[in-house]
Amino acid sequence: MVGEDGIRMRVEHREAGVAVVTLAGEIDTWNLPTLRESLGLLPDDGVHHLVLDLSGVEFLESGGLSVMIELYRRLHRKGGSLTLAAVPEWLRQVLETTGLEQILPAHFDVPAALAAVPTNPSSA
Repeated sequence: MVGEDGIRMRVEHREAGVAVVTLAGEIDTWNLPTLRESLGLLPDDGVHHLVLDLSGVEFLESGGLSVMIELYRRLHRKGGSLTLAAVPEWLRQVLETTGLEQILPAHFDVPAALAAVPTNPSSA
């Protein structure tokens, strides 16, 4: 899906309760509402474990981190998880500096992130 506001998002549903969302473009003030709404629908759609592929993200303002934290909390309350994949180096440094890597684990790529998903995702 390509948004008119500059963010591109593709959702791939994997095994029961697991989805990979590939984000690309710039995540800024203009597209935060779209991102928040689109990602927020996934837990209601049966997704318990979510992998965010950030390989195509060129810019992420602090509000984008807030959206990720909100999503993490929502999934975590339901026994689910949020994992990041292919995090650009500049964003990895932000996660480390802020301590967010403790709740938003970052993996080298999507296969590594999927391997970190709990083995029985449908039980969440």
